[in-house]
Amino acid sequence: MSEAVLEVKSFRTVVKDKHRELILVDSIDFAIGTKEVVALVGESGSGKSMTSLSIMQLLPRSVAIAGGEVRFCGTNLVGLNKRQMARVRGRRMSMIFQEPMTSLNPVLTVGTQLTEAIVRHLGASKMEAVAVAEDWIRRVGFPEPARIRN
Repeated sequence: MSEAVLEVKSFRTVVKDKHRELILVDSIDFAIGTKEVVALVGESGSGKSMTSLSIMQLLPRSVAIAGGEVRFCGTNLVGLNKRQMARVRGRRMSMIFQEPMTSLNPVLTVGTQLTEAIVRHLGASKMEAVAVAEDWIRRVGFPEPARIRN
């Protein structure tokens, strides 16, 4: 394996209430190298989504990372504040959610959602973001990208 792009060591996630602590992700270890494809598989309820959400630090308030490391390109993401993590998420690392019907907001146009992400994560102007969004729409095979964007 080449040098690890993502390395997870002794990683734990827990949910706490007033009386107890429940382990959701228990001391997992893995590494993913450059150009390596890895699948996380398991039974329903085995922790695949919670593992991914934990790595991305997209957790509900009652859930917390309880230990371990998540190294992305050499930087330990555990312990980064929200602003620092937001700079990693979307631009350098992202997650494809398993439920396609909840991935886009149905009250906003596709163009609004794409351009918002482009402006936020790529630092483009609104006009540049519109052009990039239309190019992305065209590249995935949709005809009339301007119409689709709107």
